[in-house]
Amino acid sequence: MSKEQQGVTLVELMVVLGCLAILAAIAVPTWISSARPAYRLKNAAHQVITDVRYARMRAIATNREYRLRFDPSSDSYRMERGDLASGSFSWTAEGTRRHFGSGAGPSFSGIQITGEKEYSIVFRPTGTVSSATVTLKNTLKRTVKIVCSMAGRIRLVRG
Repeated sequence: MSKEQQGVTLVELMVVLGCLAILAAIAVPTWISSARPAYRLKNAAHQVITDVRYARMRAIATNREYRLRFDPSSDSYRMERGDLASGSFSWTAEGTRRHFGSGAGPSFSGIQITGEKEYSIVFRPTGTVSSATVTLKNTLKRTVKIVCSMAGRIRLVRG
């Protein structure tokens, strides 16, 4: 570099910007595709937590048992209202079934509810809950657990 030349030319600057644009065009789609399953898993877990809290609130407000009934075979769950304040015999579906997995919309596709058979989390009008754990898994085999304690505490455990 001679003493009179200072800085960079416009052509050099355009070459550097072009290289950065090519690298970004390659890296961004890869980063997005690897982050999407984690984002969907987090969203699904927050949706389950929201529904758990809503079912608990409905049980207290209506003085009836409520439950979330999870079906791992179809990767779905539904809220149901019991006929009694405790020890309900019949359950009535309330709202629509929420689906994960391939039958879900774009925000929950690729999420699985793990387990071998159907199970429920029962909420009583006293605010107590049948202790249960719901485990969700994404396509990258990452899991998250929603843990409900008998006192009604809800925890999210990443695994």
